[in-house]
Amino acid sequence: MKLTKIKSIMLIGALALSLPINVYAEENVSDQIHKTALHVQSSVLDSDWHIITLGRAGKLTASNKTAYLDKLDVRLTGDVKGTELHKIILALRALGENPQNYKGQNLIKKAYSDTTLTSTTAYIYALIALDSGVYNIPADALWTKQKLIDKITASDLPTGGWAGWDGTASVDSTGMALTALSAHKEDPVVKADIDNAVNFLKTSEGANAEFGDSYSGDNANSTSQAIIGLSSVGVDPTAGDFVKGSTNPVKALLSYKTQPWEDGFKWLKSETAENSMATEQAFQALVAYDLFKNGDRLFHFAAPLPVESTPAQPSTPAPTPTVVNNNNYVTVTPTTDVSKLPVSESTKEVIREIITNNNAGTAGAAGNTSSQPQVIVVQQPAAVQTAAGEPKVEVKVEKESGTINSNNLKVGGTTAFIGALALILRRKFLGV
Repeated sequence: MKLTKIKSIMLIGALALSLPINVYAEENVSDQIHKTALHVQSSVLDSDWHIITLGRAGKLTASNKTAYLDKLDVRLTGDVKGTELHKIILALRALGENPQNYKGQNLIKKAYSDTTLTSTTAYIYALIALDSGVYNIPADALWTKQKLIDKITASDLPTGGWAGWDGTASVDSTGMALTALSAHKEDPVVKADIDNAVNFLKTSEGANAEFGDSYSGDNANSTSQAIIGLSSVGVDPTAGDFVKGSTNPVKALLSYKTQPWEDGFKWLKSETAENSMATEQAFQALVAYDLFKNGDRLFHFAAPLPVESTPAQPSTPAPTPTVVNNNNYVTVTPTTDVSKLPVSESTKEVIREIITNNNAGTAGAAGNTSSQPQVIVVQQPAAVQTAAGEPKVEVKVEKESGTINSNNLKVGGTTAFIGALALILRRKFLGV
């Protein structure tokens, strides 16, 4: 019986050891993302990177968005450029905003017109920003995507990586370059550089699956950038050559958690306090790996740009007649809607005929409006009535050059049009 129990225990242990290391990583990554998200949301949320990462992790709240955008509006009153501008563009995409038309500002245009870009890091984040959506970038822009790609690929080292601050190959710079180039793997030059960079990271990984630099040795930031870069180009950082014994880069990164709450990250193992930059980058790395497992990338914003709605224009109301009553006459500004005029229906009919005939007579005058009637005067002497019992009406067509009394118009007068109007009026009101 004892022998059977011992065999069972040994079998369980063997099965546990046979489980892939990345199963452990996957189970702990989701939990850590949740913890770190709550941690960064519990304080003043003024980090562009945290907004970007929270957005890609699906952890942003409405209050997060409001608080960030309120501060952003103040920042945008200044002259933002360089990497700060690139981070803002990415943050707006994470928030579902359109950086090409954000409150009247075209931040994409600012990015592709930025004359301050001089470093590989600046080229890297400019490319990531311009790749964050489908934007209108002129072919002759100062910075097109291809120009930025050319700058990045031209600066790689023979060792397969990209240089850091000291001119030697850097894990941090290489991870960032991989992230930027990940959307352009179909380019053969880019593909070759990516392959060389992945090999460089393999040789740069320490025995404990961590990454570092020549200045500080192994650290959370370098390990984070390696994870982000590898995940972005579709290489699993928890498998293959990146597994070292019983650990891998993701598991190694989790060992940098601060105590006792384990929600932030420190830069070096020897430190005890949280390092804000380490937390930013470790948070990005964990979310990048989590997205990689689902076939996605950290800076891939699949949602289409929101369409700026055009404010509804107030409908122009139909012009109402401008009426001025002066004793026994009414002055009316011409309009096709004469239904509201304070005159009889027969008089309204005459006014309509005047306007209709005048418009027809001037339609071919290539925009000449000098013959348009400016004012129609309807005179209604109360004491004078027609045989039908209506007040006698006199209609005048008033032009800029003076008033033409329709009663005195004759056929063959000033124009055939005026003569036609005279006939209409005479027949209707004078009976001749």
